[in-house]
Amino acid sequence: MGVPVIGAVEGYALGGGCELALAADVRVCTPTARFGLPEIPLGLIPCAGGTQRMPRLVGLSRAKDILFSGRQVDAAEAERIGLVDEVVPEGT
Repeated sequence: MGVPVIGAVEGYALGGGCELALAADVRVCTPTARFGLPEIPLGLIPCAGGTQRMPRLVGLSRAKDILFSGRQVDAAEAERIGLVDEVVPEGT
């Protein structure tokens, strides 16, 4: 896109929602947000660029942990590892 994109996540961003958030230039979320790619434990490959974008944001080692296990990441961990830029209070 020709303009900066801000992704705001309140609640679950799983599968395509997580991949859409990864594509944003800036990501903010609430403390209740959870990120993950639940198609992985089903033997499916994320198809919207999540496997390429996640390592760029969180580093290869952390991305492998998330991508190989299919586990979900809560807001606090997402901020700590660089998946989101800021955790803000609900409704802001």
